[in-house]
Amino acid sequence: MMQSQTPEGLIPDIAPEYTVFEGGFRDSPEWGSSGIILPWYAYEWYGDKRVLEASYAMMKSYAGYLEKSSKDHLLKFGLGDWYDIGPNPPGVSQLTPPGITSTAIYYYDLTILSRVASLLGKDPDAAYYKELGGEVKDAFNLAFFNVKTAQYGTGSQTANAMAVYMGLVDRRIKRR
Repeated sequence: MMQSQTPEGLIPDIAPEYTVFEGGFRDSPEWGSSGIILPWYAYEWYGDKRVLEASYAMMKSYAGYLEKSSKDHLLKFGLGDWYDIGPNPPGVSQLTPPGITSTAIYYYDLTILSRVASLLGKDPDAAYYKELGGEVKDAFNLAFFNVKTAQYGTGSQTANAMAVYMGLVDRRIKRR
């Protein structure tokens, strides 16, 4: 992933990038975020900070890429809930609105990066990613939470599960 990362910070969906695809098949936050999530999981599993130290520049660059690609802290591109089962033949997400999975994974990336920065003694970075994550969380809930149904998006399993797992559920929001 480090070797495939572009100068803009994009981590392509396929690394090494022997073939350059277009659209979501090249640039999907749900896939590119492996550059942040996998080093973190490796650290959690093995307790060796060297993987975080070696990956930090890649992680930070990818988070910067996502930040620049966002509009009002939301991402609305990528493959989404790819190949879900719905009324149409599988492929592009049918049941989960665009932006839910990509923005949820972006938020998750920021929470991980804040923890990584803190572990590596990069306190200003840790504070920045924590604050940015809070802004993304607020934007996500404003855009995707339905106060009448108390569900995210259309209420698909993916929309609700992503919000719960990634820590996006805001307990301050009350059902009306």
